[in-house]
Amino acid sequence: MIIATATTVGITATQIINVTDISAATKDGRVTYEILNNGSATIWIGGTNQVTSANGSPLPAGGVRTIDLRLGAVVYAISTVAGQDIRILEVR
Repeated sequence: MIIATATTVGITATQIINVTDISAATKDGRVTYEILNNGSATIWIGGTNQVTSANGSPLPAGGVRTIDLRLGAVVYAISTVAGQDIRILEVR
């Protein structure tokens, strides 16, 4: 199953993923996510609400990142430009 969501990221750290559904995890406890930066500016992603452009992992406009996360993981994103369109696919 694939679940698609859309969210907006701006100049305040925003939680974009929260792995809470145990039924979604594969038998090794992981869930795969694809993050698409559908906006016009770079976003930075990290594991806390303290993510910044100085400590986050950059995802340029049009960029895609695939990550496998364990139950309990969270991902935050921030940009230096408000209103960045982010698309997330959760692959179960």
